[in-house]
Amino acid sequence: MSVHRAKPLSDAYLVNNPDYWGIRVLFEIGDVAAYDQVDHVFEAVGDVLPTGMFPVADDSSGNLYLIDVAQGARVIWWSHERERTDNRVDEVATSFSEFLTLVREN
Repeated sequence: MSVHRAKPLSDAYLVNNPDYWGIRVLFEIGDVAAYDQVDHVFEAVGDVLPTGMFPVADDSSGNLYLIDVAQGARVIWWSHERERTDNRVDEVATSFSEFLTLVREN
């Protein structure tokens, strides 16, 4: 992906589980609203994320899609409503490239 601008996605979802995994925005580093910048999001929630995880997107409920940089760069879905000690995650894709191929907009 050579160019990306954070913009709200219209009814975006992942084709491997469209009823469960929606996407509001893919984060970026740049001159967009702070809540859509990856560095701002990581600064805000990095201390509660499982070790080795980095945010790349979110859904409209505030849950995050994370890259697991500690274990092969798979992309996982992380619920923000879990207990702080609950590090269970749901694998969405085996890589960020695969994750991008799964994103669709209505």
